[in-house]
Amino acid sequence: MARDDVYAVLVSLTSDTLLLPNAAVAEVISAEGIEAPEAGSPPWLAGRAMYNNRRLCVVRFETMNGSAPGEETKRTRLAVIPPLTGQLRTGQYAIVCQG
Repeated sequence: MARDDVYAVLVSLTSDTLLLPNAAVAEVISAEGIEAPEAGSPPWLAGRAMYNNRRLCVVRFETMNGSAPGEETKRTRLAVIPPLTGQLRTGQYAIVCQG
């Protein structure tokens, strides 16, 4: 009997929850040390963070989705997402999440 289960991760955002397949999250890391974005960057860009000796773009999904960005707390983390295409030079990016 074939099973049609999808194994997924619930990524807690400030005002929403994002459902991603397990394979879409490489790792969850600390949000400490995020470099501020450069002047003129889009509002959804939270900055950059180091991960495995690479500088990753850190994005705020809420802002990309039209909501206000949340404030960072002690529970703020970064979900590292592998690329879907070869367009990113870093190969990965991170989403700001809570908890």
